Amino acid sequence: MSTEIWTVRSILQWTAQWLGKYDVDSPRLDGELLLAYALKVERIQLFLDPDRPLIPEELSQFKALIKRRAAREPVAYILGERAFLHWNLKVTPGVLIPRPETEHLVQSCIEHFAQAERSPESILDMGVGSGAIILALMDHFSEARGVGVDISPDALACARVNGERLGLNGRMRWFESDYGAAVPAGERFDLITSNPPYISKADLAELEPDVRDWEPTLALDGGEDGLDAYRVLIPQAVERLNSAGLLAVEIGYDQGEAVFGMMQGAGLKGVRVIKDYSEHDRVVMAFL
Repeated sequence: MSTEIWTVRSILQWTAQWLGKYDVDSPRLDGELLLAYALKVERIQLFLDPDRPLIPEELSQFKALIKRRAAREPVAYILGERAFLHWNLKVTPGVLIPRPETEHLVQSCIEHFAQAERSPESILDMGVGSGAIILALMDHFSEARGVGVDISPDALACARVNGERLGLNGRMRWFESDYGAAVPAGERFDLITSNPPYISKADLAELEPDVRDWEPTLALDGGEDGLDAYRVLIPQAVERLNSAGLLAVEIGYDQGEAVFGMMQGAGLKGVRVIKDYSEHDRVVMAFL
């Protein structure tokens, strides 16, 4: 960058071109998010005052941010948060970044109970990550008690912070555990959810650098065929569900048939596969 005066408009134009050279998927959007962060304003303000000049301190901070993005560090880690449904959730390195596809899991659970004309009184989320799924469900089902489990202490700490921010920890219990192993024996749930690692070994190597080199492998690696987690969690969930309780899991785009078969084989009823916005299989759900 030269020593000329940069405005919001000119710096965004330059940044979109510069980040594009590093194969960043959404260089313009990423530039806007990072500039709003550097200027400590809402993103909409960039469009309301495009001719605002940047002072040297702002320019220096923004330059540092876009260098991190050029190294393919995810924007969510740079900003320390990610939008999910109607919230901004805290996200830290070592924690899987929530994605729009996962909103389908939450919405599918809500729709199921709305159609059944009842609400779950107890919810278990196996592999909470940032807490996105369990906290969204706890917010909607205001009388429910929740349990969140994750084997990663970093993820569990992040989920606790988000639970505190949203005022939901009073109805939550958190356990550091592999799936449901640490949940008290005999405890049953009306709803069990999971977004487990489901990337196959072969596909893991082909992921974009933003994901492969930055997000936790523990939350991505689903084994040789991407299905290892389902082989563990589905039998555990069957043992933990109340009568008519619902199990809902996120899946990879090509795993619908396999997970459908696993749930049927485990004795679950009403198994169905739900597609995402891109018409890919994304959620499999069934009840006991």
